Amino acid sequence: MKINLISASNFIHNYSLPTKLTVVCHLYNDNAREAEEFSRWTKAHGVDFMPYAAFFGPVERLVDILENKSPVTSEDSDVLDRLLLPIHKLSKCISKLQQKPCTLMHDQIAMDHRGDIYLCCATYLTTYRVGNVLSDSIENIQNIRVANSFCKRCELIGGSYYYTREEEIYEAYRTLVRAHRV
Repeated sequence: MKINLISASNFIHNYSLPTKLTVVCHLYNDNAREAEEFSRWTKAHGVDFMPYAAFFGPVERLVDILENKSPVTSEDSDVLDRLLLPIHKLSKCISKLQQKPCTLMHDQIAMDHRGDIYLCCATYLTTYRVGNVLSDSIENIQNIRVANSFCKRCELIGGSYYYTREEEIYEAYRTLVRAHRV
């Protein structure tokens, strides 16, 4: 991965492209030191670094759990226990915030190493594969994304906050902690 980042960074620099490379690092209770080290490495190689509190994923599973459509498994618990902010506390925080539309639909494209594009960066299941950048037009891919009904389910449980509004969630969480409500 590091070699690919260096190659991409050099390519962007050599051709004076306006493209910006960003590594998003999902933070858990147990990887803060690794994140700090990787942050130094990315900055030294001209790549932006964005530490981001890890949230339970894939979003499909989170939605099922928060809609009470599926029980929490032991495998789920292993991940949930590592999160910086537990989902039940996050849900309480999010319920206090004004709902806002998700920005993932229009602000980014989630693409894997094969060029497959997914509904958003939080979906993992192949059922949410909406196209391939090598064989489908971006316009067609975007039309498929916009028509997908899963986004509404995700927004109803506050998914747009889980995945796009970290600072607002943290502030709501700190407010609830100060008020001893969490």
